[in-house]
Amino acid sequence: MMAPVTVLRLLAIFTCLFAIAATPVEREPTTQTAVTAPAAASTMPAGVDDDIPPPFLIALVLIVVAVALCLLGVGLAVGFAVMSTVAVLVFFGLLSTSFFVGVKERRVESGLRAFVIQAFAVAGAVLGAFAFYVAAWMLKVDWSIQMTLLAGVLTGAAVGVAVGLLLNVAWAKVRVWIVSRATLMRND
Repeated sequence: MMAPVTVLRLLAIFTCLFAIAATPVEREPTTQTAVTAPAAASTMPAGVDDDIPPPFLIALVLIVVAVALCLLGVGLAVGFAVMSTVAVLVFFGLLSTSFFVGVKERRVESGLRAFVIQAFAVAGAVLGAFAFYVAAWMLKVDWSIQMTLLAGVLTGAAVGVAVGLLLNVAWAKVRVWIVSRATLMRND
């Protein structure tokens, strides 16, 4: 499968070839020895240029553009399928590890806590990489792409774990409050 950059290069080459083929050729004036027909009897309508490219060149350009668009569409579809597969595998990985934590601890709450922390870590890593990349681009930071993405992933994952832990602490407090309210209501 060709990379999108290669497809764009081929498209540029064929466009240049079309432009070269479509340029008018300078003809030397010929001396007229015979009587010519009057100008009104010209075969071309008024205002139409004689230098129209031949139909096969137009057809060739249309075919090249159609092939390039098809290859671009196939590349986008394959890329989307790969990204979707990775997302599904990551989701099932998070779900299964959370399930095993819950089974090991013999508490559903532990499994949910593990899932929340892992989900926030993964989401933070993705958002952190995107945020660092955009910030480096806007601020014209002189880092390599690998350094920018690594810093974004690590920072985003750390922030995601911190937010997940804070959410778990907040949920524990809310749970204690709900249980105490429910006990008070039962006693009344």
